Amino acid sequence: MTTPAVEPVVTDRQAAPRTTKNCAVATASVGVVVAAVALSGFVPAEAATFVWLGFGLAVLTSWAGVYVLSRCTTVPNDDPARTAQLYLSGLAGNFGLQAIAVAVGMVAFSFAGEKFPALAAFGLSFAATALLIQLAGALAISRFLRERARNERDSLAGDSQN
Repeated sequence: MTTPAVEPVVTDRQAAPRTTKNCAVATASVGVVVAAVALSGFVPAEAATFVWLGFGLAVLTSWAGVYVLSRCTTVPNDDPARTAQLYLSGLAGNFGLQAIAVAVGMVAFSFAGEKFPALAAFGLSFAATALLIQLAGALAISRFLRERARNERDSLAGDSQN
């Protein structure tokens, strides 16, 4: 008796390259926009450095947050409720990390005597960069979870036919 061919299961290790690729594309895209804005003269010269600081800090915290989120959601798990709980925990941790980073940055720059244009440049740059990287990471992770659920469903359907 032969067993029916089953599609290869999407492994948890396959989620990381997709997430990394999406986040790298988002980082590069935002980097080009930030460079264009910083060099175009839309931002006062004294605030241009803060645009780059906001971009850099957002890249670091967003990549760390997406890593935490992907580690939470790619744990092999048979319980859909547990997967949802891990995903929400990862999102909350990710948001908390970024909120702490931007708050510490704003407070540090305020105590350093920076004026509103510098703080606004930092905050807006941070927010735009973090949003796009998080969106790219969340899309990659959601695709991974959808494929994993589809493979598990197909695997169960194959088992019930035997």
